[in-house]
Amino acid sequence: MKPEFVMLAHGYKPTKHPIPGWYVSVKLDGQRCIWDGGASRGVPKNQIPWANTAKDERYKDEQICTGLWSRYGNIIHASDWFLDQLPPMLLDGELYTRDFRQELRKVISTIVPDTTAWQRICFYVIDSPSPKQLFSTRVIDGTQYKKVIRESSLKWWLDRLGAVGGARVAARFCDTYAWLAHNLPFAPNLTLIDQIPLPGNTIDAKEKVEHLLDLYTDAGEEGIMLRHPTSHWVPYRSYNLLKYKKMDDDEGTVVGYTTGRETALGSKLRGMMGALILNYGGRRLELSGFTEAERQMSDPTWCASHPGEECPVDVSNVHFPRGTVVTFRYRGKSKDGIPQEARYWRKREETTC
Repeated sequence: MKPEFVMLAHGYKPTKHPIPGWYVSVKLDGQRCIWDGGASRGVPKNQIPWANTAKDERYKDEQICTGLWSRYGNIIHASDWFLDQLPPMLLDGELYTRDFRQELRKVISTIVPDTTAWQRICFYVIDSPSPKQLFSTRVIDGTQYKKVIRESSLKWWLDRLGAVGGARVAARFCDTYAWLAHNLPFAPNLTLIDQIPLPGNTIDAKEKVEHLLDLYTDAGEEGIMLRHPTSHWVPYRSYNLLKYKKMDDDEGTVVGYTTGRETALGSKLRGMMGALILNYGGRRLELSGFTEAERQMSDPTWCASHPGEECPVDVSNVHFPRGTVVTFRYRGKSKDGIPQEARYWRKREETTC
């Protein structure tokens, strides 16, 4: 299990994961965050033992903490009035607004908060980890967050909040949810995400999941989350927390190719196709998700000597010549109507009369 700063989910597979009696909730397309109870609010970031300070030399001014943290240990610069609503307890959740979802991350990543924009953002609470869970000793070694979190993090946090924030111990999720429902204060921009218990038998549980997936997706949400009721919050990706999103599909016409390039994982795509270039309703869409055999090009020597470039018209893919119509799957679209997380599925099936 790879250590993380927050608890992360695996993908739900209906044929693999038994879920009777689990909780199901909406999956929001927002910004994951941790509220440390306000322990670090007003403190310089370089004094926080769990803060991600790897790239802080880019900032001209000293970074001052708000108590809100991204999943990568970076400060979320919320407005003071927004922070004033949050209670002196650890909270794990999502910052989200449907009104301007595309602009949400821009607002959240701005160092000087836009007070008007923050009025439209809500903190949707998912869980409340105990301080011993959140600040457990571990080595986080990700591409965006590298940190050794030591026991000193827990001591620092307890010294700041003491018994007020440190009274809770590790608890089952069902107990934590009940505790939050009773103790989370009322505030206009603070909401506890509803957890719906699934039926106790497999057939009914799966039917309920598919119904809720359709319901939430049709309402414009990203999907659903599933949580084992007696599981504990853990700082890694857990099979006790599952995500389930619906895939859409669409078509595009092949108009070109990019060549493979060397990456951190090696150079196995050198001399092959990196991505298909599709004409998608008059817009360019680069598509990946191919097998090695499907990436074979008519002139691999040219491709190898021009990594990461667009191919000239005389260089083609062996299996997908220009003009081929392909079907791809994706999850949602950007505000410009471009499919997100698009992956190749199949060639369009030809029909005969």
